[in-house]
Amino acid sequence: MKIPTLILTLALTPFAFAADADSGMELYEETEFEKEINGEMMNDATCSSCHVPSDFTKADRKAENYRGVHWWVNACNQAMNTAWFPEEVDDVTAYLNREYYKFPEE
Repeated sequence: MKIPTLILTLALTPFAFAADADSGMELYEETEFEKEINGEMMNDATCSSCHVPSDFTKADRKAENYRGVHWWVNACNQAMNTAWFPEEVDDVTAYLNREYYKFPEE
């Protein structure tokens, strides 16, 4: 009886920890932090204060795969001191990938 329960639990585990792109969209659009932009210190900057959609779709974009997107999201998280948890970095990565990059998840 315990083995079927274990198998079911293991089968459903990936879904329990899947990144949430909708949550990532909220984090991307609503997280505020301090940043100097065009010589002016802003304390209500958001990701879209620096990034525009064409940054993610241009031919020479920096991310070449899903892991690359994750790396850049984490780099911004650290540089801007947004204090996102790893799961939130995953969520923002999933959002950007869903909306712009369209890379297969790794």
